[in-house]
Amino acid sequence: MQLANKDWSQINAAKAVWNNCKVQLCLWHAKKLIKKRLSDNSKPKHNPYNSIEANSKIIELFTKYFHLHPLIPIKHGEFLSSKDIWKLSIKEMYDYCYNNNLKYVWSYMWCNWYKFNL
Repeated sequence: MQLANKDWSQINAAKAVWNNCKVQLCLWHAKKLIKKRLSDNSKPKHNPYNSIEANSKIIELFTKYFHLHPLIPIKHGEFLSSKDIWKLSIKEMYDYCYNNNLKYVWSYMWCNWYKFNL
């Protein structure tokens, strides 16, 4: 297992040295990058939103699913597979963004954090 800060050169180097290495993103770095992107103070290019409220909820949802693991039961001995955790995290984040008209936030989250090939 290799912890990474989403630096692709670091991730690729780890995979080159250790063939079947599982790369895990560091939660602290992930939250830092998401907060930085969402708190950009430049004039909104597409749609304005309540950044304080939305950013807080987005970080909360991201952190919630970051802490789930297939070997840790969610309640009363119920376990979720990695794929189920991934699907649930996508659905909840997508629904939040959709219901709050945050299509550009969803686009960022999908492209940078939720695509399965990360």
